[in-house]
Amino acid sequence: MRIPLVPENEQERLKALQSYDILDSVPETAFDDIVRLASDICEVPIALVSLVDKERQWFKSAVGLRASETPRDVSFCGHAILHDEIFAVRDASQDERFADNPLVTAYPGVRFYAGAPLRTAKGLKLGTLCVIDTVPRVLTPFQQRALRTLSDQVVAQIELRLRIRELGKRESEARSQRDALVRLQRQKDELASLVVHDLKNPLAAIVPNAEYVLESANLSDDEREAVQDIQTSAHTIHGMVMNLLDISRGEEGELTPSWATISLRALLEEVRHAATAAARMRGQAIAVVVSLANDTVRADPDLLRRILENLLDNAMKYGCPAGGTIELEAKSSTDGFVDVSVCDDGAGVPEAFREKIFERYAQLDPGVAAFARTSRGLGLSFCRLAVEAHGGRIWVENRVPVGSAFRVRLPVSPEWGRQASEAIEVTSPSRTLRPRASDPPRRSIRPSMSAPPSTP
Repeated sequence: MRIPLVPENEQERLKALQSYDILDSVPETAFDDIVRLASDICEVPIALVSLVDKERQWFKSAVGLRASETPRDVSFCGHAILHDEIFAVRDASQDERFADNPLVTAYPGVRFYAGAPLRTAKGLKLGTLCVIDTVPRVLTPFQQRALRTLSDQVVAQIELRLRIRELGKRESEARSQRDALVRLQRQKDELASLVVHDLKNPLAAIVPNAEYVLESANLSDDEREAVQDIQTSAHTIHGMVMNLLDISRGEEGELTPSWATISLRALLEEVRHAATAAARMRGQAIAVVVSLANDTVRADPDLLRRILENLLDNAMKYGCPAGGTIELEAKSSTDGFVDVSVCDDGAGVPEAFREKIFERYAQLDPGVAAFARTSRGLGLSFCRLAVEAHGGRIWVENRVPVGSAFRVRLPVSPEWGRQASEAIEVTSPSRTLRPRASDPPRRSIRPSMSAPPSTP
């Protein structure tokens, strides 16, 4: 008996075989179908997908053979992988290389063997697709072509199997990363919630105490200015804290409006009055313009006031120049909706940033101080969540001839928002949005990347 020689590229070949992770795997239909077809076409009782390991040949699929593997040194396939084409033995009992081979002299009594090498794209031979008979025979040209073709299909299945396993592994890794990110985000939100709640109480004490001190007649001008700075900073931080808290609530689906009937004119005047002193210090003016068929809407008074305060604060800090005027505007829109706008006569918002500024922690201008940029990101992100919780929409557009206009479109009532939504068509440069009448009013939704609607 002649023991098969070891290929020159044996180490590379074995490494490739191991990389497919197929040895000792469970039976698979795709391979079983191929060996049955090989057996039928070649008219033999035995057909195998044989993978030649370091010291054994292991059968991925077999027809007509009880064994799952045999030693490599008695294998016919060990000889076959040394050849590029089909390796065939007509009658092993008459071949000096195999006449005393135990696979010939004992079970299964091999006489005829033909093996087509399973060759990878790099030319490495993993094993064979072989056919065996217990009587001498010769394959016809058709059977030889079929055996080569089927051996190519075996290699294709091995490659496909590997790709599927790699894809499954990547999907598993992606799921693990996603779960880790979800856990991290939950931890960040919980930490933010704790910080917010711990800050609210001291801030609630600072603001009234600063107001109390300002009422004293004994303050010098420098002392009064310092207390006013404390008061302004406390109001700013309090607004940031509330925005952060409501952003967290909105993203968790818990930002639910407390509905009440509101006079828009009165609310705009209140917001204007509260901001007049700060605007005067910047050399700015605030005007209220109201053109409404009906002055009232159903909304959450606190949320709507804070929406306007954030938009006005944004205009005062970033939009309106000294000597400019900010307009708080309310007018009737399409049937059942009102538009509330905060307009300035500044430089405007570049089109590329008009969606980005509503994202959480958005930073529009790298030249703006970090505190101001963070404040902007929280304020406008809160505005989007609060507006959408009312079933409305918010967007920004350039004002003619100069400036920016932040538009808030609200249904006059949550009931009207449900009934009229099918008839409302809001068009933007990128798409047309048609809310469905069957949709419930959106109490809180996550900030989206969708384009803002244009003015009607």
